Amino acid sequence: MLIDKEQFETIEQELIANGKLADFVANSGEIKGRMMITLGEVPDNIEVRAEEGRPHYAFEASFDWCDAVIGIAMFPDTVEPASDMWLTPQKAGAGAPPQEWIEFFVEQLFEGFKEDGSFAVPIYSFVSETSEMTIYPDRLLEEEGADEEGAAGSDPAEG
Repeated sequence: MLIDKEQFETIEQELIANGKLADFVANSGEIKGRMMITLGEVPDNIEVRAEEGRPHYAFEASFDWCDAVIGIAMFPDTVEPASDMWLTPQKAGAGAPPQEWIEFFVEQLFEGFKEDGSFAVPIYSFVSETSEMTIYPDRLLEEEGADEEGAAGSDPAEG
């Protein structure tokens, strides 16, 4: 389940109101899954590679179709992992998301870092069978005058 379903729904309603979600569905097909990346806490059983003077941050991804959270600690200045990945069940017996969703989390997380190591969360992704639309909150503000696609997210086909 999404870590903050209400916050995700707020962004989704905004995208519905401005027509961006309808455009995405019209061009890419029905939304099959949603992912939200937020800051989290490193579980006690995960070792973090601490380095003097280098802050690390824990990032977690939750999904609307999976009752587990996956996470990783990162050094944002070099976009390097500071830990192994972890899985935290949100309900008893919850399994891990498929490998392609784990890879998608890592790709979207890495894409969210700027060259100076800054980042903004939460990150919201809408995924169809053929494409994805990812919302980076800091880019929405920067690209207010950008075209619809650039302001709304990214399309891997355009990469």
